[in-house]
This record gives sequence, C-alpha cells and structure tokens, in this order.
Amino acid sequence: PAASELAGRPYVSLDDIAGVPLIGWRADADHAQIVDLFAGLPQRPRFPYRFDDNPTLQGCVAAGLAHALLPWLTVDPDHPGTRLVPVDPPVPPRRLVAVWHEDRHKSPAAAAFLEVAAAILATLEVGSLPSAP
Repeated sequence: PAASELAGRPYVSLDDIAGVPLIGWRADADHAQIVDLFAGLPQRPRFPYRFDDNPTLQGCVAAGLAHALLPWLTVDPDHPGTRLVPVDPPVPPRRLVAVWHEDRHKSPAAAAFLEVAAAILATLEVGSLPSAP
C-alpha cells in the first residue's frame, strides 16, 4: 500500500515481505510459486487473503488490507494507492510461454503477436524496471 512503511524504501527483501500480511492468488500453482521463494527463510509468509483477479488484488492492497508480491506484468504501475518496490536480491524471473499444436499452422496474426510480445518482454529485464515513485 502507498501508506506502508515498506513503500518508502528503495527496495525490500524477502525477509521484509515475510514479516507483513500478504494477498496472494487462489490458483494453487501461482500461489505455490510465490510461497516457494521463502523456502529456507526463518519466517514464512502469511496470506490472509487470496484472489483470482489482478486488479482486485491490487485494489485490496491499495485499501490497506495487506501487501503483495506480484509479477511486474500483473500490476498497474500508475495505481494511486500502491507503490512498486523492487525486491533485492531480485526473485527469479517468471517464464511466459506460447503453445500451439504442432500440426496447426501459425496464422500471420499469431506470428505477429508473438513477435511483438517477445520484443516487449525483452525490454522488461530485471534491472530495467522503472523505480517506484
């Protein structure tokens, strides 16, 4: 949340994040990826809330219900009630894939989409993310 003590920091650690209540995803696979980041730390994260919708999740953070550890592509960086704070050291990058049946022809529209998506994602390297205001 924008009013959080963590929001004013230049970065946060996983230990910092484990010390505050978190909002996570309901989907078990997505939730498990986040929880796995805390393996080996003395404190495990607490998730009093879990949602399936990214804007709802960010809105609940803005309302002060809890904090969240989210992939860059799932948040609105201009949301007035939240602040984006980098994690240091950075968490492993999220892998995005496109899949289609090997016997199906990739349409020109699909090929163009994949080309544009790859170009945009290449600009979002961990070190190039804009700092939170």
